[in-house]
Amino acid sequence: MNRRAPIIGTALTLILFGLGAAGRSGPREGIEAANVEFAAALRRSDAGAVAAMYTERGQLFPPNEKIVEGRAAIERYWKASMNSGIKAIELKTTEVEGLGESTVEVGSYTVYGKDGAAIDRGKYLVLWRRVDGAWKLHRDCWNSDGPASK
Repeated sequence: MNRRAPIIGTALTLILFGLGAAGRSGPREGIEAANVEFAAALRRSDAGAVAAMYTERGQLFPPNEKIVEGRAAIERYWKASMNSGIKAIELKTTEVEGLGESTVEVGSYTVYGKDGAAIDRGKYLVLWRRVDGAWKLHRDCWNSDGPASK
């Protein structure tokens, strides 16, 4: 009896299973790709593209402000932020926890002004929802690491 057959069969199964898993994109990969798209839209000062990345009933929870609800209000918020001098953002995902069609992301951010200097750094927590195969921001909450304003 050939003792190699079960070993070779097991190895082939593991390789094929691994290739299948590698071909699928998990929530972290999808969210990190969406974050790249978000940063690119912000760099272009395209508030409409940023707002389109949120669900229809999306909400922002900006620090020291009321909740911003719905895509139109989200677009106005980001347009005002861009007009106030925000020109770029760097997002770093530190944790993603999949919850089926929803996912929670924890990360940190750095916001840059028109001269390229960092104007704020902080952390964020986002609840993402899968809509028509794409990850959309549903609840977006962040706060600065800097000292509170007086």
